[in-house]
Amino acid sequence: MNNFEIVIGVEVHAELNTKHKIFSPAINDINAPANTNVHPTDLGMPGALPSFNNEVLKKALKITKALNMDITKQMHWDRKNYFYHDNPKGYQITQFDTPIGRNGKIVLDNKKEVIVDFMHMEEDTAKTFNEGDYILLDYNRCGVPLVEIVTKPCLRSADETKEYLEKLREILVFLDVSDGKMNEGSFRVDVNVSIRPLGYEGLNPKVEIKNLNSFSNVVKAIELESKIQIKEYILGNKVLEATKRFDEDSKSLVVMRVKENAADYRYFPEPDLPWLIIDEEFINENTKDMPLLPNQIRELLIEKYSLDKKDVEVLLTNKQMVDFYLETLKEETLKPKQTLNYLLVNVNEYLNKEKVEFVDTFLSIDNLVDIEEILTSGKISSNHVKKIIPNLLKENHDVKELVKSLGIEQISDPKVIESFVKEVLDENPDSIELYKSGKSKAFGFLIGKIIAKSKGQANPKLVNEILKENLDNE
Repeated sequence: MNNFEIVIGVEVHAELNTKHKIFSPAINDINAPANTNVHPTDLGMPGALPSFNNEVLKKALKITKALNMDITKQMHWDRKNYFYHDNPKGYQITQFDTPIGRNGKIVLDNKKEVIVDFMHMEEDTAKTFNEGDYILLDYNRCGVPLVEIVTKPCLRSADETKEYLEKLREILVFLDVSDGKMNEGSFRVDVNVSIRPLGYEGLNPKVEIKNLNSFSNVVKAIELESKIQIKEYILGNKVLEATKRFDEDSKSLVVMRVKENAADYRYFPEPDLPWLIIDEEFINENTKDMPLLPNQIRELLIEKYSLDKKDVEVLLTNKQMVDFYLETLKEETLKPKQTLNYLLVNVNEYLNKEKVEFVDTFLSIDNLVDIEEILTSGKISSNHVKKIIPNLLKENHDVKELVKSLGIEQISDPKVIESFVKEVLDENPDSIELYKSGKSKAFGFLIGKIIAKSKGQANPKLVNEILKENLDNE
């Protein structure tokens, strides 16, 4: 393995979250009941003509900007001709000669630049299901807008590939152009793998592994295929160009077809759609409100706010929570580290337990401001927050009223706490003697008794001060 280099190129098909499909007015919702979001154009019915959805272009432009791509200003559509049951027209409308973007890049943590060769827009095909001897088709996905993002063969390990894909998916999600759900097919990955002896600059025959549905499977597939090819190379056998799939049950690669000849898709310009011509003004207008991208957020939170890198990485797994947190930073009364802790600990615990999305909760920034105000006043302790936040997530509450209804408002009246202290000291004379003899545990014992007598509502700081004063005067 040490004498060989792995050469990897990646193709990603990402579904765009537009309201309608790319060439028809059908609703873009692949999770609706099967075959309910279908238009004659999607099925290639006679007389049905495509009409381009401009929202697709606007979202694609944001991706080209985020990936630092050269944008093509004069584009035409092409027909990719092939016959398969998920493609009712017998061709797919795509961009072959004039992709919307070229020559982009994503920078990995080790500063390596992964070169994105091109990105084009196209339509998705129907979804297939195998049931016994039958193949079932759901045309809800047929005509859903896609972007295909293709790298040059510049990746050199499974881990590099995984990091690239994670960063690409993050960008798409934070741009709000795709939900990036691999398990639902919104972010589909194909990898092309070949090997070569160290020092050799040419490219050897490659194997394509299609439709990998998790980052862990991407890593496993690359590692498996590279070992297979190295073994064949050492044995003097020729590596055949082939298409494979990763079988999750057996954790092995299965050959789908051998590429004896290059596929001839007979590309030609789509006659039913006009050229797509854009200018700088259109590009600037549709990319001027770009959100902060993940790496920019990392830099902001780690460098400006001195937050822990691991905590920031956890936060970045939930875009809804990131958007919320960035808004909290505008509130001067909120402490960034404390607020982040509330989200990562108290909020995440609730979301995981109740299996709900953050966007479906009722927590507001005003809630957090109110919590901070009550904390500062000493009416509650930080331990009470873990009781308050789940209620705020579940229902719309006034924080002050909620504190009262939960019965957790702290007692901060020195006279009331003084009375608790005196009662406990009268009841525990032995502990007073132990404290005076230098037994520090006796002090903690008395604190616990006082807090219990107050039913957990006495301000711990005041209890500590008043108890010490009383013991020192004994």
